Amino acid sequence: MSIPHKGTGNKFFSYFSFCIPALVFYVVFYVYPTLSGFYYSTTDWTNMKNGMNFIGLQNFIMIFSDRDLINAFIVTCIYTVIMCVLQNIAGVVLALAISSPLKTKNIYRGIIFLPYILPTVVSSNIWVYMYNPLNGLFSIISRSLGFGTLDILGNPKTALLGVIATNLWQLIGFSMIIYYAALQSIPQSLMESAQIDGVGIINSFFYIKLPMIIPAVTVNITYSLINGLKVFDYIYLMTGGGPGKTTQTISAEVYFTAFNKGMFGYASSMGVMLFVFIAFISFLFLTFIRKQEVEA
Repeated sequence: MSIPHKGTGNKFFSYFSFCIPALVFYVVFYVYPTLSGFYYSTTDWTNMKNGMNFIGLQNFIMIFSDRDLINAFIVTCIYTVIMCVLQNIAGVVLALAISSPLKTKNIYRGIIFLPYILPTVVSSNIWVYMYNPLNGLFSIISRSLGFGTLDILGNPKTALLGVIATNLWQLIGFSMIIYYAALQSIPQSLMESAQIDGVGIINSFFYIKLPMIIPAVTVNITYSLINGLKVFDYIYLMTGGGPGKTTQTISAEVYFTAFNKGMFGYASSMGVMLFVFIAFISFLFLTFIRKQEVEA
């Protein structure tokens, strides 16, 4: 039986003391707001009166008859599905492209990944300027081709696609790097054996590469799902939810309900429902994808 060295407890507390600032920051800015949000969601807190009263589940009942929130839910789902599909397909294709024996692949990899390190404000403003119907790049090209002025963000039919294009441009580099790292982990001897056996490029991808990069697929799709379901910054910076709430997502609806309408309790209940929905979707996806990993 080993006897603890004298002073082991003191060392533990001295080491733990280095974690205290980060722990305090986490509790104050993450744990407390989350728990208080659950409490506020059961109150009638507004900016029109002092104090708040406990009202139970009334806010959650109102959610299911809120047409604006239902519309935001539909927009969010469309946004998430399109982003998830395009981001991962493009990420795999680009990862395969830069995995080829090109001398300039490092340059291409840096160029594609560069937008990901830009702040969202910067990337959003860049694309808002390019979408400008008066002197934006796309409108200038459209007029030069004889199609007239092109107002992407001002058109209800194209505004959401314009925001998705911006988000895709910035995040595609992240997916590419994850897939690229997974492809590099595949044994070269395995690919050489497949090539000797006459396995084509398409078959080698679907039957060899894809099953072996399932963990990367899990990471990327989970990231895309969560990012799409809680998207707010691009919407707020580029369209403000317009035109006509055609780009209003759930997170944007929560923000505008709280700070424009002053209904803080009701907005908190929206945030709680969004949290539960994201957790539920993530759980279903991870359960499904883990089964695929086992079969692979």
